[in-house]
Amino acid sequence: MKVDGSLWCWGDNTWGQLGYGGWDNADTPRRVGTGTHWTQVSLNKSQFLYSRTIALASDSSLWAWGNNFWGSLGNGLTGHTNSPTAVKSTNRWIVAGCKGLGTYALSTDGSLWSWPTSLYQQTGVSSEPEPRNLGNDWSDLGVGDFGVYGIKMDATLWDISANIRLPGSGWISCSSGIRLAAGLKNDGTLWQWGATDYFNSLDYSPISALTNPTQLTQETNWTLLSVGGYHALALKRDGSLWAWGANFSGQLGEPSVSKSQVPIRIGTSSDWKSIAAGVNHSLALKVDGTMWAWGENLFGQLGLPATWRPYQVGTNQNWKLPERYY
Repeated sequence: MKVDGSLWCWGDNTWGQLGYGGWDNADTPRRVGTGTHWTQVSLNKSQFLYSRTIALASDSSLWAWGNNFWGSLGNGLTGHTNSPTAVKSTNRWIVAGCKGLGTYALSTDGSLWSWPTSLYQQTGVSSEPEPRNLGNDWSDLGVGDFGVYGIKMDATLWDISANIRLPGSGWISCSSGIRLAAGLKNDGTLWQWGATDYFNSLDYSPISALTNPTQLTQETNWTLLSVGGYHALALKRDGSLWAWGANFSGQLGEPSVSKSQVPIRIGTSSDWKSIAAGVNHSLALKVDGTMWAWGENLFGQLGLPATWRPYQVGTNQNWKLPERYY
């Protein structure tokens, strides 16, 4: 997004998930429609087959496009779409994310909703053609193939798919990817569960994993978090940028390591403002409004030539990422 509220896209477009109205991939940013009302966007951090995008408008309406198998877009239509279509609901939304063919969204009144899939039953309820309520006391949501997690009004953390409370209290945000998930507490500590020794070379399966959240460092100055497919990004209060996880595509921004179980600092800059971890690539914004990218570039998702270190995308200084990337 840009500061004027316009939405831009690039990368793989097999299912129309870029939303610009065409079906070709894009290796440079293309605008999604002509509107200037977008406030948040989430891409499915999942397998190729399920690729779709969901975005929030300034009027709190929710829009979706891309793959629509089993009604996963929630628009009441059949067939895939390469431009934004409205999710059929009168709710006012604040957060949304995708897991496989299931979509989850949090309303301004604290209610949590999901919509199909009948194939994998990922919503926790029987499949319905329109959003279905999953409770009314939620404050945050983290969605990924690894799991669907939420924080309730009382600052407890839950595995929504299993309806199980995870240990600990004081949670303020959570994020989920393909092989791991992480969360922040109100004391500034950073926690992780899922893959720990990261991935076998052939199938990316975790060598070992944590069932419950475990504190990653003793530091208490973490402020922002985004989990991608096999790695994660985080910001500290001083504006420094950190990453951990797998690094087979350069997504950690440090070519000297193959993986890291603990956060490592990316460069020396302390002017980072927001972050977004993709499946195997990373995006970040600086306080001057410039966008930077690194990691996998198979479909042109970096918007620039492949790089294992942060590299500026174009020359514009009017980019914006959501304060949270879901």
